[in-house]
Amino acid sequence: MANDYQTLVVDIVSPFLESGVDLSGRTPLAEQLDSLEMVQVILALEGRLGCRFGPTDIQFDHFDTIDTLARQLASIRLPNAARA
Repeated sequence: MANDYQTLVVDIVSPFLESGVDLSGRTPLAEQLDSLEMVQVILALEGRLGCRFGPTDIQFDHFDTIDTLARQLASIRLPNAARA
């Protein structure tokens, strides 16, 4: 299921990354996104999934890589969300 979210994460973060960046599961995000961009990514994820994340659902350390963020999304219970 994390692979489903990996596609979603790539789709949402790619506009925030410099063109030509390798978008694999190991792509680092924390070093390429500033805090405002991370908030924008979270808001975009909420919009796409149709949910609201709790205050501890997505934190700075979840932006380590695309895979890290995808795995975190897969682990969150999203009662009102259409799964990716």
